[in-house]
Amino acid sequence: MDLQYKEGINNGRIGGVKRTDLALRLLALVLTLTAAVVLGVNKQVTTVAITLSPSLPPVKLPVTAKWHYMSAFVYFVIVNAVACAYTALSLVLTLATKGGKKNVSSIGAVGLIGYEGNSHVEWQKKTSDLY
Repeated sequence: MDLQYKEGINNGRIGGVKRTDLALRLLALVLTLTAAVVLGVNKQVTTVAITLSPSLPPVKLPVTAKWHYMSAFVYFVIVNAVACAYTALSLVLTLATKGGKKNVSSIGAVGLIGYEGNSHVEWQKKTSDLY
């Protein structure tokens, strides 16, 4: 039994946190940060030929396109920055709690909806039916 414990890798945990959980959170952090930075510093320059008169040669003007010129790219950068911040926070909290208290907030939210109800979606209180 002792030999099996020594040869194992602590059930795939590092300090109480599953290695896959830690790896996925780190991967999400790196990818969202990379996406936000790459698109945030991106700019594209192209040359546009403008013809003023058919008898004159076209005038070539450089035109720069940046990420904040399109609302979809602005949304993409902001969403990736928020996702990166959330991932960093969840990674810190996961390491601080050693993976023990992950579902407390979701359980509390569902319990509160059951206790109070939600008038926006017409969910009634369910506590009187249960007791």
